[in-house]
Amino acid sequence: MTRGAMFLSLWLLLANASLAGGGDYLQSLVGEARARDLASQRYWHKLVHYRDTGIGTLRSTAKGEGFLLAEGGLTDPEAELEATLAAFFAPAVEGAVQHPQCRFAARYRWLDEQLVFDRERLPQQPCSEFDLWYETIDPQQITLVFASAYVNSPASMYGHTLLRIDQPGRDSSDQLVAYALNHSAVTDENNGILFAVMGLTGGYLGQFTLLPYYDKVKEYNDLESRDLWEYELTLTRDEIDRVMRHAWELSEVGFRYYFFLQNCSYRLLELLELARPGLELAGAFRVWAIPTDTVREVLETEGMLAAVHFRPGAATVLRHHLGTLTRRQRVLARELAHGETDPDEAEVAALEPEVRARVLQVAYEYLHQQTLAGDTTEELAAPRLLSLLVARSRVPFSEPLEPPPMPEVRPDQGHGTSRVAIEGGGFDGQPFASVRIRGVYHDQLDPQGGFQENAQINFLEVEVRRFFDDETTQLERVDLIDLNSLTPRDALSSPMSWNVRFGLERQRTPDAGRHIVTLLEGGSSWAYRPSGQVGGTILYAGLQSSLQFGDDLPRSWRIGAGPRAGLIADWNRLGRFKLEGQSLWHLDESRPEWLLSLEYRLPLTPNTALGVRVRHEEAFGIDTDEVAVGLLIYL
Repeated sequence: MTRGAMFLSLWLLLANASLAGGGDYLQSLVGEARARDLASQRYWHKLVHYRDTGIGTLRSTAKGEGFLLAEGGLTDPEAELEATLAAFFAPAVEGAVQHPQCRFAARYRWLDEQLVFDRERLPQQPCSEFDLWYETIDPQQITLVFASAYVNSPASMYGHTLLRIDQPGRDSSDQLVAYALNHSAVTDENNGILFAVMGLTGGYLGQFTLLPYYDKVKEYNDLESRDLWEYELTLTRDEIDRVMRHAWELSEVGFRYYFFLQNCSYRLLELLELARPGLELAGAFRVWAIPTDTVREVLETEGMLAAVHFRPGAATVLRHHLGTLTRRQRVLARELAHGETDPDEAEVAALEPEVRARVLQVAYEYLHQQTLAGDTTEELAAPRLLSLLVARSRVPFSEPLEPPPMPEVRPDQGHGTSRVAIEGGGFDGQPFASVRIRGVYHDQLDPQGGFQENAQINFLEVEVRRFFDDETTQLERVDLIDLNSLTPRDALSSPMSWNVRFGLERQRTPDAGRHIVTLLEGGSSWAYRPSGQVGGTILYAGLQSSLQFGDDLPRSWRIGAGPRAGLIADWNRLGRFKLEGQSLWHLDESRPEWLLSLEYRLPLTPNTALGVRVRHEEAFGIDTDEVAVGLLIYL
């Protein structure tokens, strides 16, 4: 038992002794609370984090010594409320960490608002530790911050949210010294697969932490090259006070962390709900809470948004600045960063001052990013970084490079992350209708606005088909996870693109039938953008591998690999087009498989699109053609 929990137990004993000795005022407050049924009010349930268990009972999800005061407080809101009132009457204990009035600052305020405590009969205790904490933070405004998706991390592949606590007298440009209120899983696990498994099953506890905002900017903007969107909220000082008081109560409290639902964004919604009695945010999320959807839920509250600021990540800044250079100038910037060319060499000195400044700046940004990513050591990079800065400072009359503009579409304005597709078409001459339902999140042909470009993150997509000729209904596929990160190489770097998919799929088998098999496939490739600019066409080529399991396969399993290549063309308002071909050579006696697919997506409204799919496949010596046209609805 912690020292704070020991003192809390002592306070409760003293409070109970006071009550047994004739705590008339406490009895009066308890009676009024019962008469007004305060324990049944939704706000009290939010303060103690009670959730409906689904069988007609409530249970608190909070975990931590001393957060629940009543013996049956885990499932009994009334017992917890009355134990809280009793604790407020406990006398001060010399040397104690916090009195219950201070430890439960949000509960104290709400119960005081409801019951109007008589300060003569219930003296207010000094709360020096809480007061110092509050004065140090000095909250004036709350900003909801969204960090864009980071495909290479299971914890953040669909984004992350946090709250920035802004101080008075500062604008958005100098809020780096503000505090950030963050909720995340408590773990040092570096294994992405194990983290994902534990996160999906609630194997971690999530906790709130308060830390300098510049730490999160460094982590997201610099180390992970993620864009930050800062949404200033219109909460009043009184509403901010409610949020901060409860954040104080949660400083030593944990919650079971679930990757899809009870995650960082969900807990922030619960915290923001306390700002205004009657505000309902978390209740909209029953199955999963995707950060972009939670941001949208907050901003849909009338009058909640004050302003939006965009803080581009290091990669976004570098791509933007690269776009101002010619092909040769990009190569020169790379040579400067790698130390293959000296800043004082003739080719650099011959550049016009403005161009020379841009080349040197891009070389510095690239080398700095390589250092942060661990692709080069600080010992090697430091002298070159210094020489680039010195050379840049000597360029006369050069203006700072313009930062990237704010994208036209914000994350909260992008398409809905769930999707239903209703299609009709033909398969091997048989007409069919199908329904495809995707749980979350985004694929490479969906409208790209508000999402990471060309990053596909799909969880739980199911397709069911109805064939009209024989009136049969079949499960066509179930994608449990489908990830595809397509990152074009450029003059400075040559990143590898990758993809992985796991699920069930109906495939051709040696008996000439089509049966469900378990499928795990993945691969890596090189991607290239001919124009060198964001948008346009991307070409890619690489190797793909496939592992299949099923009773209808030879030896009940198949493993194969082969080349894969394709292109994705972005035609802006005219939609996106994807052409892909691949061949798989298996370790059995079957002939190589060939697959050619074409898909086109035309956006109709922000949340609807027209889709066309054409596919030709050759497997086990049998050719199959498929075409489908349908309406896609984003939810």
